[in-house]
Amino acid sequence: MEQIQSEFNYRKFLIFSLVPMALLLNQANVIFGVNTSLSDFFLFTTILFFPLKKDIRLPITVILFILVLTGSVIFTSFFWDTFHFHFYADPNAVLRGYMKIVAVFLYFTVGYNLARLGLISNILKWFSIGAVCLGCLSLLATFITIPFLQDIVFYGGNRFRGLMNDPNFFAVVQSTALMYFWENKSMKLKAKFINCLILILSLFNSGSKTGMVLLVLIFIFKGIPVVFSKNLNKQKLTLITLFVLIFAVLFFFFVTYFTVLLDELSQIIPSFQRVTELFTNFEGAISDSGSTRDLAWGNASQLIKFSPFIGIGIGTYSDLALFLFDNSTIAHNTYLQLAAEWGTILTIVFISYLFYHMLMAFYSSKEKSRDSKIVHDMLLPFLVGSLSLSLNNARLFWLLFGALVFLTGLNNKDFNKELRDKRWRNVN
Repeated sequence: MEQIQSEFNYRKFLIFSLVPMALLLNQANVIFGVNTSLSDFFLFTTILFFPLKKDIRLPITVILFILVLTGSVIFTSFFWDTFHFHFYADPNAVLRGYMKIVAVFLYFTVGYNLARLGLISNILKWFSIGAVCLGCLSLLATFITIPFLQDIVFYGGNRFRGLMNDPNFFAVVQSTALMYFWENKSMKLKAKFINCLILILSLFNSGSKTGMVLLVLIFIFKGIPVVFSKNLNKQKLTLITLFVLIFAVLFFFFVTYFTVLLDELSQIIPSFQRVTELFTNFEGAISDSGSTRDLAWGNASQLIKFSPFIGIGIGTYSDLALFLFDNSTIAHNTYLQLAAEWGTILTIVFISYLFYHMLMAFYSSKEKSRDSKIVHDMLLPFLVGSLSLSLNNARLFWLLFGALVFLTGLNNKDFNKELRDKRWRNVN
């Protein structure tokens, strides 16, 4: 009886820390040159409690990778860059860069162990609720000017960014919450529709071209399986037919009055002006309006060519790019950023490990934890968004990745038994 009570108190404490941490995953700002989130405080209270209970585990492959990565990036930053580029790294910048690696590794650890304890669904739910609340705020702020909030939640005066430091990052996070509600089978259809609609409208309000691409891909990814499902009944088939007919009519109308509609929408939502460039001037959408991704990608590619195998280290990217190219813009592409900083060898190892677990979740049977399917779908916006943004330090991504690694490794009998036992004690 005492053991059960102790277990109950343990889980109660974790949930108490998880709810604010989950909500605050929707917030991130740069303070003293470091991307900081208030969720970090609750992360540390959670991560410090695991060892006290002797209840923390990680795959040995992950631990070895972190150790190798640590040695590699420190050597590269302080020794290789000096020898190869005649560039002397700023120790403070390297320290800040390494602290980011430590922080995301801790989020990975928490995600892995929360999935092991059967608590990952709690944090996903509360994170998504927080995203919907910010979506409601974006709609309110569009029609009602709130002076003291303008500088906080808007970028450039008209692009909603929520509590993030960048509207594009905000769009990726909202897309992640959208995937959660879309995939959640336990939620009533009406509530699911309302939440998804709020998140979609907040994406428009962000004025993010990346967000619009994500939205289209989400509709394709989630819509095609429904259309070709073998379990279609007459009611579903009728609804799909009506939807296709309505969509065809609207599409014809949209094409006919294409320019007019875009202009009208831009008048209602000023931030949407940037999105219209995807349709009217795609090349300009990549290089103009503050994106300059063509230049950023070119610089990143050059850095990779200069040091392909071991990279340039951490905390050195902007200063070294300024030193070599007279431009300090970061890569605006997670894959290029990692390849430039970590080197292609460690980057390929990491990406292969990530995609292996993504495929494991995609092809997993229905008998396995439904959480793995939700986590898999929530990671997709990060993988696509990483093509145009540097998301290698995104906290939510690493927490989800940690959970995915455990959930796709449920063939381990000891973990399966432990998870069942913990859930049984929680129910009783």
